Amino acid sequence: MSMTLPQFVIIGAQKSGSTYLLHCLSSHPEIYLPEAEIAFFETAQFAPERLAEFAAKFSPPSTAKMVGYKRANLLGQSWVAGRIKESLGPVKLIAVLRDPVSRCLSAYFHYMATGLIPIVPVEQGLTAILAGEWDQHPRAREILSFGRYAEHLRAYTQVFGRERLFVKLLDDFRQGQQRTMAEAFQFLEVDPEVSIPPMTSRPMAAPYSIPRIRYRRLLEDVAKSWRENGKYFEYRSGWFWRNYVKAVRLFDSQVLKRCFPTKPPELSLPLREQLARYYADDLADLADFLERPLSDWVAAK
Repeated sequence: MSMTLPQFVIIGAQKSGSTYLLHCLSSHPEIYLPEAEIAFFETAQFAPERLAEFAAKFSPPSTAKMVGYKRANLLGQSWVAGRIKESLGPVKLIAVLRDPVSRCLSAYFHYMATGLIPIVPVEQGLTAILAGEWDQHPRAREILSFGRYAEHLRAYTQVFGRERLFVKLLDDFRQGQQRTMAEAFQFLEVDPEVSIPPMTSRPMAAPYSIPRIRYRRLLEDVAKSWRENGKYFEYRSGWFWRNYVKAVRLFDSQVLKRCFPTKPPELSLPLREQLARYYADDLADLADFLERPLSDWVAAK
């Protein structure tokens, strides 16, 4: 029995609009993507002989010409590029990028909300990560390193070649959604003239409020089961836990979100300057890789 495997992968970047991109691509009648992210290639559970389990996640309709999936962590973990090519072949890769300082701030609150790092004010926490003081939290460094886009894109290019990589900025979608999506459709070799419904919401926006995060984690953590020494979690199985998690998310979006601030906090000038220095060399390399100026990014405000 043949397996259905993806022909393209949205590799990230994490907290940069990849869910927005998934919704746009999914609206095309010739494209199929599962809505949920699939953690496979980057985890300790990866094994080539388990590829059939991965393939079982895909059930495209007969009208689908292109099958893909999204895993926004993959760009920042570019060491998996060889695994992906060995398992899936020369798939096409799509990345959407965001100003790395803004992405870093969003990721910090996202990691707090999911329990990957302790609940600590952002100035204190990011300063500690920059100083290498949070190594006891196995994924804390990702908050910074996932924004070194050029480093990771070049690693993927070495494995797949530049021609199989489609990269856009989140700014491109904001300035011309239909035009940018037409380019993405051409890259995927499907009808580029399909109209895309406007996206007016941010389904994966970070919860920029420590009180909201405290309440959310208090309710949600009981439903989580952690593995790989705190690197990954999965929700407990069964009807009760599925509906419990749905109820918590509904309470978070309908009640907690309305009670607490949703705007990102302003970083202090010293911290912004530290982050700008951290990303400076990679940003210059990214401008060269993309052959476009990025002078508006990482400006110290």
